[in-house]
Amino acid sequence: GLSKFVVVATVWILATVPGATVPGAWAQDASRAAALVNDEIVSMLDVAQRMKLAILSAGLTDSPELRQRLVPQVVRGLIDERLQAQEAKRLNIEITDEQIDLAIADIARQNNMSREQFERVLGDKGVILDSFNDQIRAQLTWQTLISRRIRPSAQISEEEVEDVAGRIRAGQGATLRLI
Repeated sequence: GLSKFVVVATVWILATVPGATVPGAWAQDASRAAALVNDEIVSMLDVAQRMKLAILSAGLTDSPELRQRLVPQVVRGLIDERLQAQEAKRLNIEITDEQIDLAIADIARQNNMSREQFERVLGDKGVILDSFNDQIRAQLTWQTLISRRIRPSAQISEEEVEDVAGRIRAGQGATLRLI
């Protein structure tokens, strides 16, 4: 199972800074630890970026109140991702850059954009592309890990796999939708 040793530090700072952007009042705090997961740091920058992605993908209006409400779940999500990544590393699961590129291209297509347009929208919203790539890597890693754990006990036909992959490619399983 996943081993869990987590120390959570002060994350409330992020929720109280207007705009929660890196180039701003808390830029010097961006590298500070928001949480420690088995000796791996979740930085304030990680939290800020993931919060921007959450607000953007949900189509919400950014506000200090919203950020304050989102901080605990965003931090929990990042902690879970670190634990999942650690378990995947233990099991020698690696996601290639090509897999990430394909996933991002699919997401852009699902949002009726080219990849360049999609990345420009993220950049315009203050999202660092590496942070978005990290989120996609985490999702793909966890899907692979689950697949390896479930596959030995489940009989899934090649047709079922192709059916699901086709629906995802057709936009019926979007990971992130932009409004």
